[in-house]
Amino acid sequence: MRLLLVLLALASAPAFSQAPPPRDNTNDISVHLLILGTGHYRFENGVDMRNDGGGGIGASVARNLNNHIAVGADLTFSAFGTRSHVTPGTDNPHGAFDVDGDVEMAAIRLHATWYLLSGPVTPFITGGVGANYVNPTFDSHPPVNDRCWNYPMYGEVCRDTSPTRPLLRLGYGAGAGVRVDLPRRQGFLRLMAGGEWIEFPEATKTVGYVQVRPDFGIAF
Repeated sequence: MRLLLVLLALASAPAFSQAPPPRDNTNDISVHLLILGTGHYRFENGVDMRNDGGGGIGASVARNLNNHIAVGADLTFSAFGTRSHVTPGTDNPHGAFDVDGDVEMAAIRLHATWYLLSGPVTPFITGGVGANYVNPTFDSHPPVNDRCWNYPMYGEVCRDTSPTRPLLRLGYGAGAGVRVDLPRRQGFLRLMAGGEWIEFPEATKTVGYVQVRPDFGIAF
């Protein structure tokens, strides 16, 4: 994080010394890294899941309507490690158990961004909404396979093994950061911090995480 801030500061020095390149009526294409924070999620029937943190990659396209407003779309792939507490389901007399696993996600999201300044160095705020393809996996099966169990993200599951069906869920996010347009249209750098949330009807506590995202892109 400190290295990214230093790079942004170095990049902004020549940008301040030049006339601001207009962003209006231009297009952005960028690639980014994702750093996902930890979290603890609770679900119905005493089920919970611990997010141990993770990361990912993504790409974004955007249209700058003017120097301040941009709209576009993101495509991201990410994953984080988990530790889940699974509880017995209907007519299951056996005790709960813990299981390690991970959650892999692919998401496509529409977003809008407001750049506060028209110059080459500007803070911004952004928000978006879209679809998340969520694939939770569990490293072991229930100790008794002929009973129903309550799993995080799935609810009650009655089968011989842990659930493996991917889920499609609504996701949304918001963040703030700073953008630096490099001189002579060499590209731009952005650093953003914010949050991402995913809707699960079985959750009794919001499923989300803090996210840090460095971007590098080109404008044309």
